[in-house]
Formats: sequence, structure tokens, C-alpha cells
Amino acid sequence: MVHSQTTRIVLDLFDAWKSEGMTDIVTVSNMADVTFELALQVIAAAGFGYNFAWKDDGRLPEGHTMVCPCFFR
Repeated sequence: MVHSQTTRIVLDLFDAWKSEGMTDIVTVSNMADVTFELALQVIAAAGFGYNFAWKDDGRLPEGHTMVCPCFFR
């Protein structure tokens, strides 16, 4: 489970980088940020069945309600 989710997530990361024009060489300013996000996504997917994208489109999932939008001001 962890291996398959990690593989899927890393391939999604490669696709995100490719969509930004980074095909042959990828420059990362802080690798700790990438590995932190990778670990979070693997735990969320393998442990709780929750998947999310590397690049957020800003849309809320259908049926989602915000308890207090004041947090985002």
C-alpha cells in the first residue's frame, strides 16, 4: 500500500514539474519542503485514503463547507 501510493504521488510530482516546463532538469530551492509534502501525502493516502494534488486549483470539493472563513483573511 505505501509503496504503490508513494509511486503514484512521485509520478504526480513529476507531472506537476513537467507542466511547469521542467522536463530534463529540475531545480528545487528547498528539498526539505518537497520531502515534507511527499511524506504528508503518503501518510494521508496510505493511512487515511485521502488523496490531494501537488498543485491546488483553489476549488473546494463538492459538499465542502467552511466553518469559519475568517481564518483565511
